[in-house]
Amino acid sequence: MEVKKRILIILLTMAFIFGMLFSVMYIAIESHHDCIGEDCPICQYIIVCENTLKKLSTALAVISISITFVFSSKISIIKNLKLVPIQTLVSLKVKLSN
Repeated sequence: MEVKKRILIILLTMAFIFGMLFSVMYIAIESHHDCIGEDCPICQYIIVCENTLKKLSTALAVISISITFVFSSKISIIKNLKLVPIQTLVSLKVKLSN
């Protein structure tokens, strides 16, 4: 089950990168096309690509903020755990003699 999750995560990440990369490439390539007017299919597709990039960048921002929050909370928990003194016989200087 763990392998399937990893494969799914890798595929979703690749699709995310693929969508952003090809939207940017299409906009860059077709930005200086010969527009035929108001119903130009290339202009409409450029608008679709721009909207896709806006949505993906918003999703990327939300994901990065979430990851930052999770890691910072884990780091603070780990730091707080290290501050709790662990009492052992050695730290209490107990002499074990018969």
